[in-house]
Amino acid sequence: MKTIMIVEDNPMIHEKLIDIFRMENYSTLHAGNALIAIEMMKAALPDLIITDITMPGLDGFQFILKLKNTERTQHLPILILSAKIGDKYEKRSEELGVLKYLTKPISVQDLLDSVELALKTQAAD
Repeated sequence: MKTIMIVEDNPMIHEKLIDIFRMENYSTLHAGNALIAIEMMKAALPDLIITDITMPGLDGFQFILKLKNTERTQHLPILILSAKIGDKYEKRSEELGVLKYLTKPISVQDLLDSVELALKTQAAD
């Protein structure tokens, strides 16, 4: 069973994501912000990370930069799921090696398709 870490500070959104992924037989981990996620990953690494951009403490981009600059976590596939819209956000995501930039709201099918593609990409590496 693949594990998806959801880094999202909005309780309604993270609960909805957890429900979606559990129905699809994924294991989930939830962190309310990037600092909590980093601590959680000291114990075990997920197969995929889905993170928001706007969060307390470290924002999503700072979080991704920290992961990419840490040997233990630099290989983890990352998707961004954010309400921020604009080329500058997508460009920054690409620069950081994010597999896909998704905007809220998103359909369940588009989310699941993106997750499947990210996991397949990771397995091919």
